[in-house]
Amino acid sequence: MIYNDINSISEKIGRAHDYFNSKKLKGKIKDVVVFFRNVIKHKIYPIESREILILSHPRRIKNGLFYDCPYTDFLRNINRSYYIFEESCISEHLKPVRTNEIRYTDRINLRFYIEYLFMKLANRYKLKETDKKHIIDVIEKINKEFKIELDKNIYVKKTRNELIKFKLLYKYYKKIIMKINPKLIIEVISYERRRKVINSIAKEYGIPTIELQHGTIGKYEIAYNFLNKRRIHTFPDYLFLFGDFWRDNSRFPIDSNKVISVGWSYFEEKIKEYQDADSVKNNKTI
Repeated sequence: MIYNDINSISEKIGRAHDYFNSKKLKGKIKDVVVFFRNVIKHKIYPIESREILILSHPRRIKNGLFYDCPYTDFLRNINRSYYIFEESCISEHLKPVRTNEIRYTDRINLRFYIEYLFMKLANRYKLKETDKKHIIDVIEKINKEFKIELDKNIYVKKTRNELIKFKLLYKYYKKIIMKINPKLIIEVISYERRRKVINSIAKEYGIPTIELQHGTIGKYEIAYNFLNKRRIHTFPDYLFLFGDFWRDNSRFPIDSNKVISVGWSYFEEKIKEYQDADSVKNNKTI
């Protein structure tokens, strides 16, 4: 949140994935209509016990007749029971997929939006004065360091709102995870709000969590760089990376024996696919 605001002000860098706010009114209305259509169409219950809970990436890739998640779809071939939980991709769900064990989170999100709006307007959650002072002190130091003028009171409100969101999502997902009772949680995008909530619940109940790398990781990626090793209740227990290069270029908060290079099955399959393809004859060079 603060990191993006600093970049926006000091470097004139726009926000990534800000799809909804960047759209015109007509596009926003369309997204809302699609969202409610998804709420009606997609049930999350009933759910039963499963060995693994997979939190996939909604930005699927068309592969023949199906849309595949390039990071987690290989897991459908494991000999274990599982559920896949998935958010929408710019308000849509990319379908068809290759499994019936997928649950879309639209109904959770609707309940969350309604209850969050009520708690925010009713001022049902207040920060302690000591917490407010700590937030103001941090913003003052940031302003001094980066020579910018972030509004301290706005960040007090933003922090309160983020805590409301976290508490609400914690309540919803705790109930769901207790119902599924997974022995393992596998995820991508661990820094996303819902992933942080689920990682926190998993820590509370002793459920191991693994994050699969889904993009570039390096010393400038704030979500994966920490001053020292520490136990962070919202961070996954293990990181499975594409290769050693990514492991050696970040300061992860977890021990090095929990950061493991495993490759990327989708990428490796595509390499093999093109290597096995017949060479095209009579190519013209332009």
